[in-house]
Amino acid sequence: MRRTHPLPSFRLPEPNKFTRRNYDTWSPFMQAKLRVDGEAMGGTNECKFWYIYGYTTEDVQEEIAWWFRLDKMLDFPPP
Repeated sequence: MRRTHPLPSFRLPEPNKFTRRNYDTWSPFMQAKLRVDGEAMGGTNECKFWYIYGYTTEDVQEEIAWWFRLDKMLDFPPP
């Protein structure tokens, strides 16, 4: 689908990366970020997923990658 208008600007600041140790502060901020700036991320759940993925540390990304490999083997639909 082609957009005929530009995406809106982000309103909240960029989050810190999720490190597992900062979940109690990271999670509520990321939830607010998705609500407030979701359209600026592209609006779809897939765009929001990849935004969140980009704000996780490499060890968390490796864990998420395992789920993608499983997902591919079981042929689940994308997020």
